[in-house]
Amino acid sequence: MKLRKLFAGVAAAATLLGGMAFGATAANAADTASITLSGKTVKGTVYTAYKIGSYDTASAKVERDKLASVGVTTDQAWKTDAENVLGATVTNTPEYKGYGDPLAYVAGTTGYYTNTPATLPNASATMESFVQSLAGKLDGKTAVDPSQTVANDNDKVVFSGLDEGLYLIVSKTDTEPATDAGSPLAIVGTQVTVNGTAYTKLGANNQTLGKAVVKPSTPQKPSKSASDLNPYVGATITYTLEGTVPAKANSFKFVDTPSAGLTVKLDTLKVNVQGETDPLANTEYTVDPASGDFNTSAAKPSFTVALNNATKYQGKHIVVKYNALVNKKANVNGTNNDVRFDNSNQTTTTTITPQLNTVTFTKKGVDADTNALKGVVFQIVADTNNATPLPDGTATEATSGDKGVVTFSGLPNGTYTITEKTPADGYLTTALPSFTVTVENGKVTNVTPTGAGAGLVTFENGYANIVVKNVKKITQLPLTGAAGTMLFTVVAVLLAGVAATVFAKSRFTKRALDA
Repeated sequence: MKLRKLFAGVAAAATLLGGMAFGATAANAADTASITLSGKTVKGTVYTAYKIGSYDTASAKVERDKLASVGVTTDQAWKTDAENVLGATVTNTPEYKGYGDPLAYVAGTTGYYTNTPATLPNASATMESFVQSLAGKLDGKTAVDPSQTVANDNDKVVFSGLDEGLYLIVSKTDTEPATDAGSPLAIVGTQVTVNGTAYTKLGANNQTLGKAVVKPSTPQKPSKSASDLNPYVGATITYTLEGTVPAKANSFKFVDTPSAGLTVKLDTLKVNVQGETDPLANTEYTVDPASGDFNTSAAKPSFTVALNNATKYQGKHIVVKYNALVNKKANVNGTNNDVRFDNSNQTTTTTITPQLNTVTFTKKGVDADTNALKGVVFQIVADTNNATPLPDGTATEATSGDKGVVTFSGLPNGTYTITEKTPADGYLTTALPSFTVTVENGKVTNVTPTGAGAGLVTFENGYANIVVKNVKKITQLPLTGAAGTMLFTVVAVLLAGVAATVFAKSRFTKRALDA
């Protein structure tokens, strides 16, 4: 439930009574009028109007076709409450000093309704106190029917078919119980009809009647942004929360609710006052939980950031930044992160659309399979040091198709080892190719051939064209690296076998000659 102030034109809407000739006179019958609220209205806010005062048009003064002043009286249903509120908020004694009417007294003595409020520096605060207290007297009062609910942010709110006079406007959100009367806004006046002419301006300053601009004096919606709206799973992005501490706030707290696909790094969180270089000391605010990684759960869906002394920062714009890892639970169709202010249901949602990496390469053989080799099975294993493991359900095996193409998709940022598991029929089952590949933000950033079949992995155009070959005979292996070593080992074994055979035969021949 939020307290708001209404401003009409370039001055406070409450100044609509400026220049009135206040007196204890009877109110005349009123003409049909309306009140329009515009400005920073918020979706879901319910506005309700209560008529509390009437115009005395008999005392109105029109000068040069302009309404200079008009009398006002408190409606009977509100008079006792207004008197009691007056005694508690404006003066310690219910003495009207010749005005004879609560609203007339408030208007004439606080300066809030006059054209010279600067002569009474506390007038605005005094009037606000009066309005707040008067709004506590709604029980048993008749409201304008119907109340008006804001359908979309910044929509205008119109109360039509009103009797001319003064109205107390209150508001609440559509999620608050019907028994909650709402927070006070201000007292707003309609047009004034004098001798058949409707006047929508009043006084020397031409104060606008029947129209007011809503400017929240407490926060309705914080702002929130992400450093990357299309991050890859496994990436770390920065979120920024912003909000202004209300002028009379005693507390100020962000309530942040990330999706399961985000792991918030609370140790990276910083709080700044806009315009200041250095962040606030961590003694100036409280984060709950205080540190570590935060993952939303049913038991604790949100973390909070609260100023320890909000009054110290009244009117200041607060900026909160923190990092979050896009983890394997991220929804690639949209991962949300919500934020609101404490005690408010007005939520700002920032939606990111996470992306996953793909590794594609071509499998080739020899002879008739020079261009493509079908039916070869590969396996992928994630490095244990990756920030984000493979999402559940990610395929860890892939088979080359008719054109020899092999694809692994759904990969978070990180490093992976791809190994040939099952070669095609007729191909060598030893020295199978293997390589590590690093993917980051949609690109292959590194390929490193490994193992005995390292020479069978090549790449061109950076890492755009990766080719993995198979051979049918060990002599077809490239004579480099582990493959070359393996070949020489085989040759050495063969030579050793030949030598053993020759030695055995020579021993047999020698024994035959000695016999």
